[in-house]
Amino acid sequence: MNTRTALHNLRTVYPRFPREELECIRANKDEAIPRLLERLKLVMEEDYAGDVEFVIFPLAEFRVREAFPLLLELLRWGEDALEQVADICTFSEIYGPVIASCATAEDIPALKEIVMNSSLCEPARSAALGALKILFAAGEMAREEIVELFRAILTGERDDELLEYSAFDCADMHLDELTEVVKGLFDAGAFDADKDEFPVGTWEDWQKEISENTREESLAKFRANRWGRRVDDCAEDMAWWACFQEGCDFDFGRKIEVNEPCPCNSGKKFKKCCMLRVKSY
Repeated sequence: MNTRTALHNLRTVYPRFPREELECIRANKDEAIPRLLERLKLVMEEDYAGDVEFVIFPLAEFRVREAFPLLLELLRWGEDALEQVADICTFSEIYGPVIASCATAEDIPALKEIVMNSSLCEPARSAALGALKILFAAGEMAREEIVELFRAILTGERDDELLEYSAFDCADMHLDELTEVVKGLFDAGAFDADKDEFPVGTWEDWQKEISENTREESLAKFRANRWGRRVDDCAEDMAWWACFQEGCDFDFGRKIEVNEPCPCNSGKKFKKCCMLRVKSY
């Protein structure tokens, strides 16, 4: 298989996992990188018909700096535009590591600007924040800087969609300097612990996470997650997606709308997951 064929195949790969194609691209990265960048530019023009994940993950593994400004521009799109090229329900989990992979410490100010721009959609801001957490966990962002960023989020507008997520991010990253700020938010009833779509937990949960781990233990746990580190192997970082698992043949007992979160709990939209395997769809 040559690089051109591998790149062509990635446009219509589901439901099989394209390991051979990805390995070909990795083996011929000098030839593949310009073509992948060209496809990412087409994404920015909303003129790309393939699955953008197969463009950005190899670029992330190859640490292609030229991809960073394009990814940053993508974060400035509105949510409706983003939904045309990405799965919003998994956007921060997927794009945070990808962005961090193409970023360096020089890009921290630009990412912070995205995070603090409340006019942008929450998935894009969360992806930028996810990239910053990875840079911090990798030792490329000063502790004082990330503490002040989270302080700004937590003391900002009460209706900021990042607020609830950020409070527990502080526990995951062991930002114990913000304990009193987070406690004040819990005391003021800022979080809805019973919210179905995102049960954030309680103040006791937050304290337990901080008390049971040291700072380094918390960061080690964070780095052990797929969303806590850069992309080092694009094939392995994609192969776990539910849509590629052998034997996934579900009958959910009802018609699932294509843009619904997949009932298999993969976190991906149905159209990008089990719709290709579901019985009698």
